[in-house]
Amino acid sequence: MRQTLLIGITVLAFSGTAVAQLDDLYIRGFVSQGYLNTSHNNYLVEQSKNGSTEFNEAAISLQAFPEERLRVGIQLFARDFGDVGNNDVVVDWAYADYQWRDYLGVRFGKFKTTQGLYGQGRDIDMLRPTVLLPQAVYIEDHRDFILGAEGLGIYGNLPMGDVGGFDYEIYGGTLNVPDSESGFWHDIFAQAGEETARESRNEEGLPYSDIEFLGLSEPKVRFDWVYGGSLRWNCPVSGFTFGVSALTARFDMSARMQYSALIDDELERPIFIDSRMDYAGDIGRAMVLSAQWSGDKVTLISELSQEKVNDALSEGYYVQGTFRTSPKLTLTSYYSRFVRNKNDDGGALMIAQGFPDFVAWQNDVCVALRYDYLEHLILKFEYHSIDGMGLLSPVMN
Repeated sequence: MRQTLLIGITVLAFSGTAVAQLDDLYIRGFVSQGYLNTSHNNYLVEQSKNGSTEFNEAAISLQAFPEERLRVGIQLFARDFGDVGNNDVVVDWAYADYQWRDYLGVRFGKFKTTQGLYGQGRDIDMLRPTVLLPQAVYIEDHRDFILGAEGLGIYGNLPMGDVGGFDYEIYGGTLNVPDSESGFWHDIFAQAGEETARESRNEEGLPYSDIEFLGLSEPKVRFDWVYGGSLRWNCPVSGFTFGVSALTARFDMSARMQYSALIDDELERPIFIDSRMDYAGDIGRAMVLSAQWSGDKVTLISELSQEKVNDALSEGYYVQGTFRTSPKLTLTSYYSRFVRNKNDDGGALMIAQGFPDFVAWQNDVCVALRYDYLEHLILKFEYHSIDGMGLLSPVMN
């Protein structure tokens, strides 16, 4: 039996941007505040079933042009999504960019990748019509590591005459994980601990009769390297854009895992187990195929994402339509589908592991409204009907 999760999201997002210019120095900033309420499970933030305002973002950026082709800048960013962020200020990006020609530019430092159509502008709310991007491709928990790199990149535009033109980017480097004790990484550690306890309870010949996962300490995540690139074709047919983007990476995870257990004897004495977990992960590929058509009032987008970590291959896609009914009002709707394992979209493997089948997928139907109330004030409302628990945090539920 499937489980349906209904989400109503109301966002009073004064995604107000303030822009100031001092000679060749540009100062920009934005802030957004949201309210999230879910009907069945906690989603993205803790206590969302009771309604939560722990759903906000803010940033300020400075950009300067010391020379005609040289740009330097930095953006400070803070967000609060339940136990993620907690409004701690981090360096979102900071880099120097030298564009020698239209077809060749170089940037180095910490920069946003062009992963998908929304990759580089992911942290700017006013650049998209919805509050939440389709989670099947733009998984909220992945923001801190799938959309950024620290290193060197080259990019440019290649005009091809009647064929149109191509925008490209190639980059390589590493990445610092800002917080391994909450959000996505904490969930991965906790899942590993729970799975170990479950497997131990079912394994014969162990010296104890029961084991329970208590928690973890000293979690660490380190990316050894990450590199990738993107290619976008600006089709000569008016309004059409096609793209492909991909990255690959290597990371290491470690933590101390704590368990309580009962010795398998007549006394069933309780003991405490402290073990170390070390895990090496290879993101064999994280790839997004993109297609977009833009008209005067209508925009149609579809993207397909695949992410392979070690031997596990997940997949997600969405189709989205946006209609601008007036200069102030925009209506958007999309359908997205995510499966944890591309070879198990029906959930048979989940059932074999003792889980319901609907843990294997997540289908999301979204209807959204954006109202540009003032030049620097945007209001958004959206409603989701979600089937499946493929992207729900087991720690929050």
